[in-house]
Amino acid sequence: MLRIIWKMTLRRLNPLLKNPIAIIISMFQSIIWLVLFGNLFSGVTKMSGFEYNSYIAYMLPSIIIMNALFIGIYLGLGTISDLQSGVLQRFLVAPIGRLSIILSDLLYLITLQFIQSVILILISFLMGVRLPFGFWGALLYIIVPIIFAMAVGSLSISTALVTKKHEPMINVMQFCSLPLMFLSSAFMPQELMPKWISWISRINPVDWTISLERAVTSSYESLGWMPYAVVLLVFVTVSVGFCTYSFNLYRHSI
Repeated sequence: MLRIIWKMTLRRLNPLLKNPIAIIISMFQSIIWLVLFGNLFSGVTKMSGFEYNSYIAYMLPSIIIMNALFIGIYLGLGTISDLQSGVLQRFLVAPIGRLSIILSDLLYLITLQFIQSVILILISFLMGVRLPFGFWGALLYIIVPIIFAMAVGSLSISTALVTKKHEPMINVMQFCSLPLMFLSSAFMPQELMPKWISWISRINPVDWTISLERAVTSSYESLGWMPYAVVLLVFVTVSVGFCTYSFNLYRHSI
């Protein structure tokens, strides 16, 4: 099974291995947000109630998670391409477990998110950001977004199996991506938000993930991060389970 998963993962990774610059191009938006907006809104740190000395340091976990959100959402486009080319149908009738198909896509997602998280952390380091707890802080900034990306990627695959076409999938992506970011504490603490946005952010998975990273790196001994960790783990478990269920439904429909 592991051999099959690895070979199917390489099928996704090969285009990136042949053209590594595509890794940078695919995260260009995240880099722009970090560099441009991080400097553009640096004056926010002077506002009363803003606890960070550097707005770039405040934004970094948000940008890494935004990158994970985009990678996860775009994962479904690969599934649609496989559907339209007949590749997925051949996989489903072959002696390959449905879980292997899902895990290979998620392993590709994990690899890409890991590389791009490291790049974003290095860029922020060059901009003067120093992570709490050094190496362990960097590891946290990599692992938590990967877990979140797995949840989003699973939901994206499920959506692709329903829409079966690029256009509806792209519409769903555009509808979900930026609203999820702006209706969270990604760019502003909840205390400084309008009350209605602050309320919505509390039921936003993006905000759970960002809050988890910030809570652990600011006061890990208080265990205030535990509720966010539990909710995130439930979110990824339900998402992967729903993705498996969607594959079962699709397999019975062909």
